[in-house]
Amino acid sequence: MGWQYHPVLILFFLGGFIAVGIAMFCWQYSRSHGTSYLIGSIGLLGVHDAVWSFAAAFKTASTGLGASLLFYKIEYLGSWVAPSLTLVIALVFIGWDRWLTRRVLLTLAIVPTVGIILIFINPSQSMIAEPVLVQAQGILAFEHSFTPLYVLFLTWSLGLVLLSTILVGYGGVRGIIPRTLAVVGVLVFALPLVTVALKVTGIYPPGGTGINITPAANAIALGLLGASIINYRLFELLPVGRYRAVEVMQDGYVLAGPDDTILDANQTATLLLTNEPDQTIIGESAYELIPGYNAASDGSAAEIGRFSRDGRTIDVRSSAVTQLNQVTAQVLLLRDVTEQHEYERKLERTNERLDNFAGVVSHDLRNPLTVAQARVELMDDQSEHQQVAANALDRIEAIIDDVLTLARMGSSISERNPVSLSAMANNAWGVIEHADASLTVENDCRFDADTTRFQQLLENLFRNAIEHGGTTVTIRVGELDDESGFYVADDGTGIDPEHRETVFESGHSTNPEGTGFGLSIVKEIVSAHGWEITIADSRTGGVKFEITGVEIAAE
Repeated sequence: MGWQYHPVLILFFLGGFIAVGIAMFCWQYSRSHGTSYLIGSIGLLGVHDAVWSFAAAFKTASTGLGASLLFYKIEYLGSWVAPSLTLVIALVFIGWDRWLTRRVLLTLAIVPTVGIILIFINPSQSMIAEPVLVQAQGILAFEHSFTPLYVLFLTWSLGLVLLSTILVGYGGVRGIIPRTLAVVGVLVFALPLVTVALKVTGIYPPGGTGINITPAANAIALGLLGASIINYRLFELLPVGRYRAVEVMQDGYVLAGPDDTILDANQTATLLLTNEPDQTIIGESAYELIPGYNAASDGSAAEIGRFSRDGRTIDVRSSAVTQLNQVTAQVLLLRDVTEQHEYERKLERTNERLDNFAGVVSHDLRNPLTVAQARVELMDDQSEHQQVAANALDRIEAIIDDVLTLARMGSSISERNPVSLSAMANNAWGVIEHADASLTVENDCRFDADTTRFQQLLENLFRNAIEHGGTTVTIRVGELDDESGFYVADDGTGIDPEHRETVFESGHSTNPEGTGFGLSIVKEIVSAHGWEITIADSRTGGVKFEITGVEIAAE
């Protein structure tokens, strides 16, 4: 047996080494990240393609018929299993892996296994008939006659590869996978298919006799597959994830290249930017379609801003796509915030009116009130009428204070900080007039709250207890038994059940001396924290306010 050389041997060996590299990469990746259909199939494809390429190289280099026949049979260990693995990869690519049932996988494994066994045994030359070495393309090339059974298995293999190519192309046309990736996938699957078709039809090599360049085409295909694994991070996020996570999401998605050209976009983005969902914006300039796009060209995640188009307000955020520490693209997320923007404008106008109202109350009403109080105090006559007037003015001042609190407080809170119920209760108790009333903290608990607003809540509950329960009332504070929040209770007169639904309404009060705003303020603060407040009977005969929905910190 001798050996011969042909330049195609370089491609055969190159394909073999590329296949070995891909197989080793898949093995290492599965060890550190776990395996999947995609990783396992590409890894096995690498093993089989390595066998295919190296066997084809030695078959081509051999000048002995026996050796060429042996390497030809070994070659089919890879080439006949590869189509089954190709179909698995294609189905996973487009998200149709549900079709990979046990029966389908078993069929994809059994058919090539039977074919390989028949190739090696070759009973009555049922697969390989009349093997010969013929002079072609400057070397001795191995050839044999095609038997019906061989044609049947060859048709099976070519059919699987053709189906895989169609599936990947379909995924690109339907937007299930990026079109660039779909083109690469079609090339990877179609190149070996084309070379087999050329040989079978006798186009190349001329007359169908000579070197089968399918393994060489497979080397190119494997190189494209390896580049796609790196460029598209196939093992980190399956291409079908784009359809599931991008196409169906309500936000617009745009992928812009380094030259500002839009490389990819979902239908939502197309609708937001053109108001025509059937139009494509791929290939258009992101700079022209998205005002302020260059604001995020430094590669960092940023909010480009807000712009209006066709009566809609759109927010845009940008995040850089980097490779080897270089910014290679920008992912832009677009959100239609028209309703939110309109709500914000209404809220701003409402806040402006509240500020104006607060200014009027604070200055235009308080100033004459102060003058009236001063005049009453200067009166020499300490009559009953003077006292009634003084009390009325004090009540007006209290109402003004509560109304200003409600107007300026709003429905939001500032940053939350860890607070102690016991400490906050004592702080609140120290700043109110409590006469002979007493405070008892029965147990303590800790949670997060807006410190200023929470103390205001306790002050109003304490004042409410003293206002309705008298100057000798006893107030109790503690954590609820089910650890869902805390309570403030007293031993006063309580609140009738028929009034419990209305006590939190602004201006409602069962005490003629009250302003009716204290519990409204309490309700606003509770709601702003995301808590709930209910009224129950105190075990000492008074009222018990239970604040729930509080995330109590573990001891």
